[in-house]
Amino acid sequence: MVLIDDAGESGTFYYLGILTSGATPIIENTSFLGDRIEIKGIEFVDGKFEVTYLDRDVETSFDEPPSIEIVGIAELDEEKTTLNFTCRDSVGICL
Repeated sequence: MVLIDDAGESGTFYYLGILTSGATPIIENTSFLGDRIEIKGIEFVDGKFEVTYLDRDVETSFDEPPSIEIVGIAELDEEKTTLNFTCRDSVGICL
């Protein structure tokens, strides 16, 4: 699930996390996606979650709209307890 933290200050922070099932669901193993990004979609592909979003490079002001497409890829480890996160883009933001 994509989580949004907007405390009303300077940023709106986006995270990808796991929502456990059970009597009391818990959000855990979050991965930071970015500040003031634009989520385009989330899919489950080949056993992995793929979040497509727009972001900025480090030289672009937050006043400018995000324009670089990034695909965040998350998958659970074998024990299904840890979210492993990687990403890909066309300009080298993801390292």
